[in-house]
Amino acid sequence: MSIINSANLDKSDVKQLLNTGMLLCVIVKNKVTHSPVKNLYIFSAKSGELLNWPSPPTDDNNSYDAYVDLWMSDDKVFVGSWSGYQYEIDLKSGQLVNGKFTK
Repeated sequence: MSIINSANLDKSDVKQLLNTGMLLCVIVKNKVTHSPVKNLYIFSAKSGELLNWPSPPTDDNNSYDAYVDLWMSDDKVFVGSWSGYQYEIDLKSGQLVNGKFTK
C-alpha cells in the first residue's frame, strides 16, 4: 500500500485494488454524485510511478460518471464505468484501450 501513500490517497477511500504484478490499479470511492469523477489510478507495480489517471468516458459536467469495477479475464485487465463503457488496460503503458459501450 506504500504506492497509495506516495500518491496521497487515503487508504479508507480505496474502493477496489487490483495488483497484476505489472500494474497496480486503484478505484477510489466517489465523493460527488453530479459530475464525472477521476477515480481510477493506474500505477507501475514495480516503480510506483503513476502511469495514468484517466477521466471517465462521459465529459458532460452535468452527468455523473465514474469507474466502478476492475477485473481480469484471459490475462487481461478491464475496467468498467457507471455509464456502461468497458476498457482494457494496457499492461505495459497503463493506458485504456479497446473501449466499447456495453449497456
